[in-house]
Amino acid sequence: MDFSHVSPETYLLTEDDRTIEFKLYRYDDGKKPSPEECKGTLKGVCLSYAYCGEQDFGIKPMATAFGATDKNGTINKVPLELVEADGVRAIKFGNYVRLDDSMIQGAKGAGIIGYWDDSNLIICAAPEYGFVIDSIKEMFKPKHVRFGFSRSFAGGNLLILAI
Repeated sequence: MDFSHVSPETYLLTEDDRTIEFKLYRYDDGKKPSPEECKGTLKGVCLSYAYCGEQDFGIKPMATAFGATDKNGTINKVPLELVEADGVRAIKFGNYVRLDDSMIQGAKGAGIIGYWDDSNLIICAAPEYGFVIDSIKEMFKPKHVRFGFSRSFAGGNLLILAI
């Protein structure tokens, strides 16, 4: 399975200032967060930079589709689609991303995974974390969230933050 374009880490940011981390690859004895740890109102999602991804091109086409053309990246439209397959739920935008067998297996292994590039976005949740997709959808309200970036040594991480 090729996950070279999938974000290796996905973070959920909660209103009570918790950061919940999901890793595509776990090299230590760390376990993925329990569904109970993920309960609460979300104030953000962060999809990390993928070394073989296309994040170096920014998100201009996606930002335009979301109406996030001001300097603050405030989202004015929410053209997201909810999809489900084999118990895995996803929220997606773009023609390139699909909830295919690789994304299903990756979500089941990691709990939550995502992919983003200049004109595509998908966040997938394993069956036990399906409620997180509903929380993300609830967070995505026009003029309530914005796109942003954080920089790491590898590259830009996509932030979707409530304002």
